[in-house]
Amino acid sequence: MKKLIMIAAAALTLTACGGGGGEKYKEIAGLSSPEGREIRLSEVVEGNEYTLLDFWASWCVPCLGELPYMRAAYERFHDRGFEIYGVSYDEDGGSWRATIGRENMNWVHVSALRGWDCPTQILYGVNSIPRNYLIDSRGNIVARNLRGEALVKKLEELF
Repeated sequence: MKKLIMIAAAALTLTACGGGGGEKYKEIAGLSSPEGREIRLSEVVEGNEYTLLDFWASWCVPCLGELPYMRAAYERFHDRGFEIYGVSYDEDGGSWRATIGRENMNWVHVSALRGWDCPTQILYGVNSIPRNYLIDSRGNIVARNLRGEALVKKLEELF
C-alpha cells in the first residue's frame, strides 16, 4: 500500500512539474490564422522536433506575462525545430491581431474567435489560461504548463 501511495504521489508531482506522461496530443482543426487560413496542429507537429501548444488570449494578463519567456524560447530554439502553435480564446479579431503584432509573436496562431466557446476548450479540458503542452515530433505530450523559465529549461534538456 505504501509503495502504491508513493507511485501515485510521484505521478502527481511529475504532472505538476511539467511531466507529460507520454499521452498523445489531440488534433486541432477548423481554426483560422489571422490571415484566414486553417492550420491544423498536426501540420505543425509533424514539421518540427517540438511544438508548444499554447492556449491564451489578448485580454489575459497572465498570458501576456508569459510572452517574454516564450519569445526567448522561440528565438533560441526555433532554428533547431521548435515551434509554437498559439490557440487564442479571443472574440475580437482586431485585438487578437493587434496583440500578435505589437508583442512580436512571430509563431503560428489560430482562433475560432468565439472566446471560451472554442472546440479546444472541451478537447483539452482548458478551464483557465495560460495553459500549454509541449509535444514531440511523434505526437507525444512530453510536458505541460511550462511557465516562466521552465520552458527554456525544458527545451535545454531536450535539445
